[in-house]
Amino acid sequence: MVNELPHVAVGEITGPYGIHGAVRIWPTTDYPERLAQLGRIWLDRVDGPGWDVSECTWSGRTAVLQLAAVATRTQAEALRGHSVVVPRASLPELPAGTYYWHQLLHLEVVDDESGRRIGRVAHVHRRGGAHDFLEVERMEDPAFWVPLVRPIVTAIELDAARIRVHLPEGLEDLD
Repeated sequence: MVNELPHVAVGEITGPYGIHGAVRIWPTTDYPERLAQLGRIWLDRVDGPGWDVSECTWSGRTAVLQLAAVATRTQAEALRGHSVVVPRASLPELPAGTYYWHQLLHLEVVDDESGRRIGRVAHVHRRGGAHDFLEVERMEDPAFWVPLVRPIVTAIELDAARIRVHLPEGLEDLD
């Protein structure tokens, strides 16, 4: 597997919520309901003891987590911008043909017809629309975004560390 980090991001702390130390979490997972089931989270990486979650509620699409060690708005504000991560081993198995975002990172993107190497996936973006986007980094040209939809993405081959695409004319030239 290309991305061997021991953790995956499931959200981002966007700021405090109220005055008693709760934090707002913007989910970066297709399963945001999992945030309510977490008893412990980690910030940015899973190499420490983690943060115990004492309560999870929702405010629209944003999760509100009360962390046991955070009691004030000032403490919560200091956590703004951190990624909320969980151990990779805690992720549930996905049905065939579906993928976690972290599995797509760093995969080579190639033209389905010619086999030409286009670049590598640098990031997966969710913009609130009907589909996600792959940010494809290129060696000499600026990065560009590829809609993560069929028929543009024709195959995701995890074993080969490759994503095959059929790009509409001009897509690589957009910035």
